[in-house]
Amino acid sequence: LTDFGVPAIVGGNYRVLATDIYQYIIGQYNFSLGSVVAVLLLIPSLMIFCIDYLFFKKQKTTFMPHAIPYQPKPSMIKNSILFILSLIPALFIAMIFMAAFIGSFITYWPYNLTLTLSHYNFTHFDEAGWSSYINSLLLAFCVSCLGLFLISLTAYITTRIKSRGLITTLIHYVSSISIAIPGVVFGLSYIFFFSSFAPLFNFLYPGFLVLVINTLAHLYTTGYMLMRNHFGQIDESFEKVGYSLHGKMTKIIGKIILPLSLPALLNLGTYLFTNSMVTVSSVIFLYSAHTKLASIAIVNMNDTGYTSSAAAMSILIFLTVLCIVILKNILVKMIFAHAPWYQYNVKLIF
Repeated sequence: LTDFGVPAIVGGNYRVLATDIYQYIIGQYNFSLGSVVAVLLLIPSLMIFCIDYLFFKKQKTTFMPHAIPYQPKPSMIKNSILFILSLIPALFIAMIFMAAFIGSFITYWPYNLTLTLSHYNFTHFDEAGWSSYINSLLLAFCVSCLGLFLISLTAYITTRIKSRGLITTLIHYVSSISIAIPGVVFGLSYIFFFSSFAPLFNFLYPGFLVLVINTLAHLYTTGYMLMRNHFGQIDESFEKVGYSLHGKMTKIIGKIILPLSLPALLNLGTYLFTNSMVTVSSVIFLYSAHTKLASIAIVNMNDTGYTSSAAAMSILIFLTVLCIVILKNILVKMIFAHAPWYQYNVKLIF
């Protein structure tokens, strides 16, 4: 419903609300009509968010200290059937990536099939050149570092702190609402906000910091729900025993909660990094000539007819994200391999 990148690249003349907002704002400078369409896009998103919240708010699972992970028995027949069923969509997705990969090395598809590396010389096709890719890496790193701290802190406060008052409830609802706001609505809202208070926020807009804030706010809820679900699965008796032994909160968090949360934190960091690399809709209205991102460069190069160069930039982003995901999986396996206590027992050390 709210996706911008896919319809902007392959949608052609097929109109969706997200691309209509972009055309009204960038193409026609009609901010009023763009705002009306943004509200129309926001209404169903908020409705879905409310339905989801009401349906799942009573569900709760808990990780018990004596729990043993379920180990299913291997079955050759079942595994073979599931492998084939999984292989079919996987091959289809791989074919799409291979088309972009091959197209980035073709001189002029499908008329001149000579192999070339010229499409990776982005300075010939986009004024930002390689700086847009570097900006995306920097954005992803900043969002990951800042998000790991803020999201984990808010999730811990709303889940593990027992004195839940008005402030804790407010933090929870504010942290949960951003998932219902489409990315283009986020970007448009930032434009109106900074235009209204321009003298106060000249240091933010246009600049790199506003991209970090906007991207983190856009991705915040999913990461918050991930960590909130994780903290909710940790048995409360860990902290009760720690406090009964006169342990400080910092030691309980550092020696119990944090070790138990390492895989979840790695998943959160990977989610923030990968989605920051590919984000388009929330930053399409906020970048400047010096803060252009790789995802924005892809849209611009495709619009100007440099499809192969856009594919080349897409491959760079894909390979970067793939490396991060592989690294995360390796680290998670190392945690489980070198820390068998992780799954079965946690010793309090004070």
